[in-house]
Amino acid sequence: MSAHILNLQKTLEQYPHAELMLVTKGKSLEQVREVEKNVQFKCVGENRLSEIREKYVDTSCFDIVYIGPMQSKDISALLKLKIRLGTLSSRKHIEKMHRYFEANGLIEKMPSWRFQIRYSDDERGGGITMEDVHELISQKPDSFNRCEGLTFMPPNVEKQARQKYFSWCRKQFDSLGKDIGEHFRICSMGMSGDYDVALAEGATEIRVGRLLFEEIL
Repeated sequence: MSAHILNLQKTLEQYPHAELMLVTKGKSLEQVREVEKNVQFKCVGENRLSEIREKYVDTSCFDIVYIGPMQSKDISALLKLKIRLGTLSSRKHIEKMHRYFEANGLIEKMPSWRFQIRYSDDERGGGITMEDVHELISQKPDSFNRCEGLTFMPPNVEKQARQKYFSWCRKQFDSLGKDIGEHFRICSMGMSGDYDVALAEGATEIRVGRLLFEEIL
């Protein structure tokens, strides 16, 4: 096993509360299975609706989380796949999801979901602002009954400079958990190039793909 993978595993062992998501964008099901033989991961993260449809005849074969760009036109199709949604990135998306299940009398069957937050000064970053999150919680608290956590991507800066952004995200996570409840448990941040920094700042999930596929395949 490569030094990079051993380092990943040793780092995760230092943080027993943290889980690994395997990011599988552009990879076949056979390639995902090959990684599975070598590394334990909690779930897979898929970036494209079309890939999910092509790759998985049965979406229950893995715990799948959609982590790609979220568009309003895709939400209904994603909800029908019965997978978790990891990147609801606007107030409109959250409200549309809630209306979909409410209109069909299926609130209790709403999938677990997360919202992607944006750092306050990162105007180019994707995600919902913390102001909108707090407003939604105060106005429609029942919309968050199935909200399991948040997803965060820091601004594109040098690795060590990302520490302050991960620290900021963890503080938002802790604060929101008091309002949303115990089911709000996933703080997903950190990827192949900076997972160690994210874990040190309190990530409960890291999203790794490139490092694993390059080393194993």
